[in-house]
Amino acid sequence: MNKNIILYIIGLLVLTFPACEKVIDANLNESDPKIVIQGEIAQDSLCWVKVSKSKKFGDDNQFPGIENAVVSIKNTSGQEEILSFNDLGIYVSKVIRGQLGEKYELTVLVEDQTFTASSTLPEKVKIDSINIYNLITPGGDTLRIPRIFYIDPLGISNYNRKLLFINGMQIKKTIFADDDSFRDGNLIKDLLFYDTEETNDESLKDGDLVRVEMQSIDKGAFDFFNTLKYISQLLTNPTSNIRGGALGYFSAYSQDTISMEVNLELKNEE
Repeated sequence: MNKNIILYIIGLLVLTFPACEKVIDANLNESDPKIVIQGEIAQDSLCWVKVSKSKKFGDDNQFPGIENAVVSIKNTSGQEEILSFNDLGIYVSKVIRGQLGEKYELTVLVEDQTFTASSTLPEKVKIDSINIYNLITPGGDTLRIPRIFYIDPLGISNYNRKLLFINGMQIKKTIFADDDSFRDGNLIKDLLFYDTEETNDESLKDGDLVRVEMQSIDKGAFDFFNTLKYISQLLTNPTSNIRGGALGYFSAYSQDTISMEVNLELKNEE
């Protein structure tokens, strides 16, 4: 895979939608632009899809949506809809919303090419609680890390993606994607280590507001985000669930959200 495509994927996700690693700093070769598709449908929400194109390294960091694509979605209940292009450069459904257990089939026709993807919307895994874990570094500093607790449903393969917000700002340079390998049915304590560069290298302090959104996703979407975590080390494509050669992902998901105000006087369970 050409390295400028890797840079494009990371840069696009930073600029538009949640969660990614640091941008790669490297001399990148030229390559032909590729179609990039990003699509999501959350429980009880409309579907949105962005269709864009990668650029050569050195070009500007603007990735406008392609307007002349035909984007459609259908579900296992027999509904089918062509999405409408809006002023934000995104295709949005007007009728079809995410429903538990439904499988959604996405089709994108653009520039004489056809791309397809599918995703099934799983049951929500509920977050039980949240606290702040105090980690003492080798240098003696205290690193304060958000930690969420939840019980993994027994006997079901579960995959999730978490979004972390601090004082309303989303942490985008770190991807949180996990499955329940080796912890099926257990009480799970997930530490959300993040890049403090996005908070001006400041640790959490009294009064800070922390919010975590946990998306329950299917394996296809998980494979994309899980491999995207390591893209700067592997220098290869993340594992996309888009068929036909486009970059990107399509994810149907349920979600749970929890928030807290940081109080450093609280003694949290270790």
